[in-house]
Amino acid sequence: MAQAYAADVPEERFRAAYLAALRGAGALVDASSTGRRGAAGGAWVALARAVPEFSGWASWFADHSALRTGVDAGVRTVTSEAATEFFDETARFLHDVEAELDRGSAPEPAARRPA
Repeated sequence: MAQAYAADVPEERFRAAYLAALRGAGALVDASSTGRRGAAGGAWVALARAVPEFSGWASWFADHSALRTGVDAGVRTVTSEAATEFFDETARFLHDVEAELDRGSAPEPAARRPA
């Protein structure tokens, strides 16, 4: 997230935050007893399967996957406001991830959905 925070260009801020979210999802999948990396459907499907309480987050990030692909390809742009909003939501997600990993049990489901 430090890279996303320091980014001056909205697309870079968005991209770095998205990658941080992927790393967080991967950590949860790895820590779960049912998690399998490389599952068909990508990281967000794997997260929803491995930690169902995070399915709201998984869906929210999956909804941003096409934008991330477009940004990576250079055919989509992100406004400064949208990048900041995405960054803020990603920070909330990573807070929930950290709480889950620290506690080893699920936080309240309401805390797992984007605002």
